[in-house]
Amino acid sequence: MVKFSKKEAIKFGYKKVKKHFWLVVLITLIVVGINTLQPFLQELPFLQNNSFSAGLAKLAISLLFTIIGIIVQIGLIKVSIKFAKGEMPAVVDLFYDKPFIRYLLTVILSGIIIVFGFILFIIPGIILALRLQFAPYLVIDKKTRVMESIKKSWNMTSGQAWNLFLFGLLLAVLNILGALLLGVGLLITIPIAAIAVAFVYLKLLE
Repeated sequence: MVKFSKKEAIKFGYKKVKKHFWLVVLITLIVVGINTLQPFLQELPFLQNNSFSAGLAKLAISLLFTIIGIIVQIGLIKVSIKFAKGEMPAVVDLFYDKPFIRYLLTVILSGIIIVFGFILFIIPGIILALRLQFAPYLVIDKKTRVMESIKKSWNMTSGQAWNLFLFGLLLAVLNILGALLLGVGLLITIPIAAIAVAFVYLKLLE
């Protein structure tokens, strides 16, 4: 069974962010900008009436940004994995060459399994969430199919649930500290956490 060091993962993420600081900040700001653009557009004056056209426009904006959001989620995982592999990502990696449908189906199916675990009892749901978290990574990194990704994530995290849980808590504390710095610290702590998770993914994949 492959083990990973929580300290080593976070330290690795910090070093990568420090080394590629401006690229990391640029990518993070692009993501933040995309996430803040939707509510801004939804508040445009001509969309504030109750007309059919305004409702249709709001629906189109929501659908568009949902699709863009998924694409960016895939891109962030791809960028994080590249950093973890010692490769140099680019801003275009946020938007280009995305296994959109396969990623979406993997996330949905994993989500259904996890929700079923929570319905049974909270602890099984947490364990399922921890064990299946790398299924989307496998889709993006190894181009595996949906069920194969879920099964492989389950297998590669065997015996790691407790360690992954503690690791998740550490990353949560890290981001809380970043948020306390007037939110600006999140520009640093979120990328550190993302790269640290990708580092753990690669470790468990060995």
